[in-house]
Amino acid sequence: MTELQNFIENYGFGISVKELAHRAYRHMESKGYEVCIVNDRYLEVNGTTYLFSKSRKHGRWIAKAF
Repeated sequence: MTELQNFIENYGFGISVKELAHRAYRHMESKGYEVCIVNDRYLEVNGTTYLFSKSRKHGRWIAKAF
């Protein structure tokens, strides 16, 4: 999801996954998406669950759907 990926790219690696998930939750909710947090680490947006991983190769966070 482009909206989610663009949002998390604004954060460096100093933020925890839990905090990133909470900030992404608030952002996506404000944009009108159906969103919930799963196990404090994953974000479910409109029925699709995303995990956040650090990509040192690309130097940014990546949102992966699973």
